[in-house]
Amino acid sequence: MPRARHFLLVALLFLFTSALGAEGQQPASEELLSPESVEHLARQIEALEDSLDIVRQDQLDYRLEKDLLKEVYSSNLQVVNIVVTIVLGTFAILGFLGVRSINTYKQEILAELEKIRGQRARYDEQFAEITAQTKVAQEYNVQQDRRLDILEIQEKVSALLKQEEVKRASEYVDVGLQIDPNDLILLRFKAVCFYKAARFTDAVEVAEKVLSLEPANIANAEELAELYLLTEQLDKYRALPGPNNNYLSRNEHLQWYFQAVEQYLLDDYDSLRKHVRALLANSTAGKKRQVERGWRFDELRTVFSSRESSPVKELLFKSVDFLEGGVDYEELKQLLEKKS
Repeated sequence: MPRARHFLLVALLFLFTSALGAEGQQPASEELLSPESVEHLARQIEALEDSLDIVRQDQLDYRLEKDLLKEVYSSNLQVVNIVVTIVLGTFAILGFLGVRSINTYKQEILAELEKIRGQRARYDEQFAEITAQTKVAQEYNVQQDRRLDILEIQEKVSALLKQEEVKRASEYVDVGLQIDPNDLILLRFKAVCFYKAARFTDAVEVAEKVLSLEPANIANAEELAELYLLTEQLDKYRALPGPNNNYLSRNEHLQWYFQAVEQYLLDDYDSLRKHVRALLANSTAGKKRQVERGWRFDELRTVFSSRESSPVKELLFKSVDFLEGGVDYEELKQLLEKKS
């Protein structure tokens, strides 16, 4: 306050000096101020003092406002810092909990996925097992259907052969062999059809296949042995595990028969006579039939009956008749004595 007043007096003196300097040329009588000038100066001084008071008040208000603003700003900044700290802390806590929860969920999901994979593997195994069982069942059903079809064909062929309808029987056999080419019963029926049609070469091929499918069956070897003899394939007949090792010795009379046909094909009358004597020696006088029932010699007669008559042929045919019971013991013995 004193500094302001001092400043004001200096300003008034400066103004007053300036006014005197400007009027330095006026008369000395005018150097003194009039009352109006003094009053005017007083009013100006008063106005200046008022202005100074206003400035001071403004300065005071500005300082107060500035202090208030500082306090408010400081308070707000502190509040903002606290809020930001709280928010960041909240986010940090939530983030920690969230990450932890995500990891937990992730582990749980992975565990569930592993369980699902295990269940899927079990389901795949079960599905594969069911598929395999279904496939087996389907194959079994197909086989059963095929077997039923073959059984029906077998019955039909048997009935047709009894009726001597060889051609139709052969057609049914061919249909059945298309279903199962290795069915032994149908193959034997096929051989019978060839027998009855006098197609012995074709019958050989069928009998060979039957023997290859069932080599332990002596009946198959016996049938093939007779076919080799009827078709004069002596090399193949001898290559069979035949009479020399008793493979064909289920019935001694059949074995005798095969050897007799071989001697006939060789036109060896003397060997055949000795062979017939051995037959009589081992046969029972008065017994009509020597060979077992079920074996017929019709094919022999069909193949060789058209050949030129000869002693060896007559002796063979009489011996066969003896085996079947068509010629008795004494009659065959007389034939041997007459020829000797």
